[in-house]
Amino acid sequence: MLIPSGGGKTNTGFDTAKSRIRLKVIDPTTAKIFASTEESASSVGSGGNEALSSSGAKAGEKAAGYASQEILRWWQELKNAGTAYRITLKNITRYPDAIVFEDSIRSIDNVVSLNERVFGGGFLECDVVYKGEKSQLTKAVFKKLYGKTGFEKLNVEVGTGNNIIFTR
Repeated sequence: MLIPSGGGKTNTGFDTAKSRIRLKVIDPTTAKIFASTEESASSVGSGGNEALSSSGAKAGEKAAGYASQEILRWWQELKNAGTAYRITLKNITRYPDAIVFEDSIRSIDNVVSLNERVFGGGFLECDVVYKGEKSQLTKAVFKKLYGKTGFEKLNVEVGTGNNIIFTR
């Protein structure tokens, strides 16, 4: 929100203006506030609009600089915590097999967490936070399940974005 305030005249006849900007950067999916700041700046110009435009731009630059740093800091923290992947296993009807699959993933180095989202209708869907690349995670899943009963035909059906769909 930009809040302009009245200006005046300098001794040399230029117009002055002061602007204050309130900025909040919000994650629309979680309503978490990444950054919040209030910055102000003054400026002069040959006319009132010019002075106001210049002061608004200066305040905006200050606020944007702060917000950019906060977003980068948040992104680095998120990256250090790991990346969220959606892992789906198709053709699974027995819950004991789902437990084997989940426990195998949990035992992979650099897996931070696993949350089961859905089991039923022939598939299991989990959210996995992993510190590493998707290809490393995919290979590790194969290595952990190699030779386990019920997983002899394990294959990757789709691996796009942060989604990995396995079939068995």
